[in-house]
Amino acid sequence: YPSCFFTCETVRVLELCYPNQRMLLLKPFCLPALKTLHLTGATFNDKDQGQDKNGEEEGEFFSCFPNLENLILLNSSFRNLNISGPQLRNLEILIEESAWVYSWLYSPESKIVISTPRLASFKFEGYVYIPLVSSITYLPYLEKVYIHLPPSPRFCTHFIRDIIIKQRMPLNLIKTLLQFPNANSVTISLETLEILAMDPGSLSSHPSPFCNLKHLKLMAPRKCSNLILPFNVITYLTKGSSFCNTMVVKFPDPKESQKGGY
Repeated sequence: YPSCFFTCETVRVLELCYPNQRMLLLKPFCLPALKTLHLTGATFNDKDQGQDKNGEEEGEFFSCFPNLENLILLNSSFRNLNISGPQLRNLEILIEESAWVYSWLYSPESKIVISTPRLASFKFEGYVYIPLVSSITYLPYLEKVYIHLPPSPRFCTHFIRDIIIKQRMPLNLIKTLLQFPNANSVTISLETLEILAMDPGSLSSHPSPFCNLKHLKLMAPRKCSNLILPFNVITYLTKGSSFCNTMVVKFPDPKESQKGGY
């Protein structure tokens, strides 16, 4: 791309898509008017150095967009991803299996750090059995949270599954949810509930994450004939809300799950 493409002062929407290969972001961006950024197949750090080619720490990339409001990261690879933005309102992170492998090769201790004080909606879906968020600023405007962690990737051996999922992921997921106390609408998949159910000890030793929860929607996978609901996990998610007497919990319809689901 020409250099002027990365320093345009009038661009408001930008979508860069490399669906079948890695896109290492080397050139410095300076897009002060950018409102919406959609990246597919992006790589945010050098495999050997843990930094980008300019020597900057991961996460400095997003400081180039001071007015960014909507960020979508699809199938991206990273080691330690720091997402910061004073105006960011909507954040979606969707990581497919190939990107999960790539990130795991970087470091099994990958993490996502979010510093977005005006964030209102957070969506995460993907094969990352590591901390989704390791540290986050206070989010007074966050209302909507969507979490879906699919079953283990096809390549995942029983040994890796035991270490990553059973030993790490339940507690990491609990710590992540605890950082969204103001969310009033939460959508979560049954697979994600099953991960939480693997560690009942941590559920009992940690407070319920949502103090303002008004609406909880549970999603079932496609073509699911038998739905097993871990009610201890549902209780954990809902018992801390000040709206528990009027809360709406939407359970999946088995008939609808057989037709589609997610």
